[in-house]
Parts: sequence; C-alpha cells; structure tokens
Amino acid sequence: MLAGIAFFANKFLRPKSTAASAFTGMKIEKLTDTGKAGSVAISPDGKMVVHVVEEAGQESLWVRNIATGSSVQIIPPAEVFYMALTVTPDGSNIYVTRVGKDELWATVYSVPVFGGELKKIAENVTGAITFSPSAQQIAFVRYQRDNGESYLIIANADGTNERTIATIKPESGFQPGPAWSPNGRVIAVGVSVYDSGSYRAYPATVSIEDGAIKELGTTRWGAVSRLGWLADGSALVAACSEP
Repeated sequence: MLAGIAFFANKFLRPKSTAASAFTGMKIEKLTDTGKAGSVAISPDGKMVVHVVEEAGQESLWVRNIATGSSVQIIPPAEVFYMALTVTPDGSNIYVTRVGKDELWATVYSVPVFGGELKKIAENVTGAITFSPSAQQIAFVRYQRDNGESYLIIANADGTNERTIATIKPESGFQPGPAWSPNGRVIAVGVSVYDSGSYRAYPATVSIEDGAIKELGTTRWGAVSRLGWLADGSALVAACSEP
C-alpha cells in the first residue's frame, strides 16, 4: 500500500519538469546530406536554418528553408573559419563570428538573412553573441591575450557603446557562448577555473546590475559550451563535457 501511495504521489502530484517536458516527443530530421555542414543556427520562428558549408579549405554561408528544402548561398566561399552563428530575434539578420586566414582575432559581422553586405559589429570576440530580450543590445566574451584576462561585454546591437560588466583574471576565464536570460536580469555563461591541477568549468549567471558571478550547480565539467535558456526562463540547456 505504501509503495502504491509513493507511486501515485510521484507520478501525479509532483510538479512536472519544464525542462524535461520541453523535449517530450522530440523528432530528429536530417536537413542536409552533403557531409560538409559546419556551424549552424536556427531562426527564432523555426522556419529557416543558417549553416556553413566546408569545402576545399574554404567556407561559405547558406540559408535553408525547412518547409521547402531549398537553400540559398548568402556568403560565397572564402578562406575563413566561422566560429558561431546567431539569428536576430526578428529573423532579419545573421550575426556571424568568423576569423580570416591571416587574422589573429575573430570579428562579428551582421548580414541580411537573404544576403547582402557584411557589416562589422565587434572585434576580438570569442564565440557566439547573444541578444537581450529587447534585441537592442548584445553580449559576448572577449579574451585578451596580452594579460590573460577575459571579459563579459555588453554593447548596442550595432556594436557601439561597449561596456564590460565582469572580468575574470588569468588562470580562469569565461567560456564562449553566453545567453541573455528572458527576464533580462542575468547572462548565463560557462566559467573555467584551474582546480586541483587541471582546468574545470561550470555554468554560471552574471548579474547585469553589478556583475556578480553565481555558480550554478555543484558539478565541475571539462568544458561548458554555448548555453541557451528555455523561453520561460525556468531552465538552461548547455553542452557540458566530462573532465
């Protein structure tokens, strides 16, 4: 009888996990079959996928309509490496973080989703940018090689008015791929630390107001990659590797 009560309470009375239910009934569908796809991003409305094609030492940028299966090349092949892609919240532009063959730093550019001129947004950027809920600002990680420090930076969506909200000293640092929370109050980001003779990482939030860094959970991972929030802000999704 006790076992039956426990089963009933666990199945019907315990609050449902928003994070788990978000992936209930998930379907996996292959969109390309060339074997040459690189970095990828999906538009907020879920109708388009932006992806890199890697071929003969060059990379190009393509937009694919999921419903029709048609693809359009919006940036021609060049000797560049695309580190990350982000589609703007309104789906009109793509922010690309890329580094050229002879360049030391990655630069973020914006380009219209159906092609056009590249516009420089920010230099010396590590990984993907993230948009504020209003889409008026972006945030990104910058690593400074000369002093070993890393910074979490906020700027206007056009790259103006940069402001550092948090700094981490050498032997630790921010991981690429921050994510601005839906309520706009914090930015989630991976943080690496030198722990017991090796580097470990954990997901954290950084306060927009005062730059305070709060560790999430107690697990120390080998790396924490690009993070993402569920739309209601109840949970985070992150790719974390074992030490």
